[in-house]
Amino acid sequence: MSTSGIPAALQEKNEQEFVEVTRRIQDALARIESDPKLKASQDVLAKLANCSRGTLNNRKWPLDQLRKIKDARKTPVKLAIDETAAIAKEESRIERYKQQLYDSREEVLLWKTRFDDATQQLAQAQDLTRVLQARLAATEQEIAPLRRASATNIVQISSKQPK
Repeated sequence: MSTSGIPAALQEKNEQEFVEVTRRIQDALARIESDPKLKASQDVLAKLANCSRGTLNNRKWPLDQLRKIKDARKTPVKLAIDETAAIAKEESRIERYKQQLYDSREEVLLWKTRFDDATQQLAQAQDLTRVLQARLAATEQEIAPLRRASATNIVQISSKQPK
């Protein structure tokens, strides 16, 4: 037995648990300090450290650290961080708009190229149509006298053979 009346094994286990809880509290405080989304309260600290609020009250130093974290969050440093985040967000938005503008210009260029190609093909088709219509008219002019001349010289051919 130890001097406090507790067996040595139990005393050693209590000391190990005390050290373990202290480490968990320190880790939880570090998480709360680094993550502004986590509320700096006893409840959150107790949940993160996996201990009771009574344990935190008995030790007192975790609550002092928690108060320091709360005070640090209220300082203008937070405003500077928020301004930096807002500027980064604005720059991100501007970059997104620039990319959209670039993509739109590329698409307009693509459609203009397609339109120019289609216009050129239409012009070629119209030219070809004019040439073919002129050839057709010339051919009809050549055929017209031949039709008139051959209309009088039609010979009937009989399909029956002579005997």
